[in-house]
Amino acid sequence: MKRALLLLAAVLILPMYTFAQNGWEYESALPADSSVLGLHGLAFGGNGTVWAGPYFSIMPEDERINPVYCIDPATQELCEDVPYITGVETADTLLRFGPITGMASAPDGTVLISSHGYRPGPDGTTWNSSRAFVIRIDPETGEGLDVGEITVMRTETASQAFHIATDRYGDIFYSTVFPGEPIRMMSEDFEFILNVSENRAGFARAITAFTDEDDVTRVYQPSNFVTEFVENGDTLEVGGRVEVHEGDFIAGFTALDTLSIIGMDPGAAAVYPDNGVLFVPASGSGGAPEGDPERWDALTIYGIDVRGAGDINVVDQLAWDQGEGDVFNPVYRALAISPDGLNLVVGGFAGTAHVQWFTRDEPLVIETSAGEPVADLPQGYNLDQNYPNPFNPTTQISFEIGQAGMTTLKVYDLLGREVATLVNSDLPAGSHSVDFDATNLASGTYMYRLEANGYVLTRKMMLVK
Repeated sequence: MKRALLLLAAVLILPMYTFAQNGWEYESALPADSSVLGLHGLAFGGNGTVWAGPYFSIMPEDERINPVYCIDPATQELCEDVPYITGVETADTLLRFGPITGMASAPDGTVLISSHGYRPGPDGTTWNSSRAFVIRIDPETGEGLDVGEITVMRTETASQAFHIATDRYGDIFYSTVFPGEPIRMMSEDFEFILNVSENRAGFARAITAFTDEDDVTRVYQPSNFVTEFVENGDTLEVGGRVEVHEGDFIAGFTALDTLSIIGMDPGAAAVYPDNGVLFVPASGSGGAPEGDPERWDALTIYGIDVRGAGDINVVDQLAWDQGEGDVFNPVYRALAISPDGLNLVVGGFAGTAHVQWFTRDEPLVIETSAGEPVADLPQGYNLDQNYPNPFNPTTQISFEIGQAGMTTLKVYDLLGREVATLVNSDLPAGSHSVDFDATNLASGTYMYRLEANGYVLTRKMMLVK
């Protein structure tokens, strides 16, 4: 059986390990004294700060608190004005953080935190922990800007650990660590939109998302799901994989074949800006890859270009800096890349593992970017980005159809409700354009969808009043 497993790995590994020279350089621990431990979330603020959320509480003066730290890479120390926060004011009450289970950077520069939340009970002193929240904070001040309660992530007596990710428009994707539940999508205002996936099996300790230039979104979720194969009569079981779901909130999402990304069991994930390369470490639930240590190195974070269904290529890699200390396997549970692609932070969960900071001089460039649609449209079909974008209150949408036929162009809000029909008629082949007047609509992100001759194209646009 071991020989069959190695043969399988050899077959799957053929398109890999053609990465260019590693461009990441280790800078330091953040903060420099390695005092922030037990990480379960990392995110870059729009002001360049790093926000770090440990899972475990600390006990200063017998009071249990769960701090979220602000770190300034320029000084390699905690931020001078706001070194950490332990909760936010919401309405007329205090939301005190419980264990931090995930963090994400929003496209507007704010930071999102997922947490078991504590709020005062009826007597004002007993704290109720059976609630789950997503909290948006201002990275400059640590002030709470918005709070959404995620009721599906709790029972009557306890809340579930869950992780979060955002796409380029601020939509939020979230899913439990355990037990297996669907990946869910909600708007930046915490309004539920749809289920991205079906229920999954096993643990999943991370999630990340990327929206490409064609407004196709990929949601990546590493899990310890066991994949079975039959090879020469032997049944092989390989644990750990990265699930990939591709689509948008109107057409829905489709699970891609990710046979090539098995045997890893990552506990953290991030996508590189602009090209969508997936960065995942081959360790997360333990000190070694779940099912294929012959293929994946537990100390390595891989940059993987997911080119299409079942087609991947490793284009980059880096590893935890051991310094002069003893070699150990850090259990990676937090990973984030700065919006400019020049900074990466990784956080360890167990023992003395902390936050490490890496930089590169130039952005990562690859020949083929991730996020390509599964099916290519024939020549002659195109939907341009509206111009101007963002807009207020009018914008122009141009498109091209390859042959004459019934054509519709409709606009939807982020809950999938139709708000305008711009075209609904037979059109000749060629280029067309139409004006969209959003005077009566609220500010926010909208999707426009072109259907012609059985082909569908979608894009997003932003109304700012």
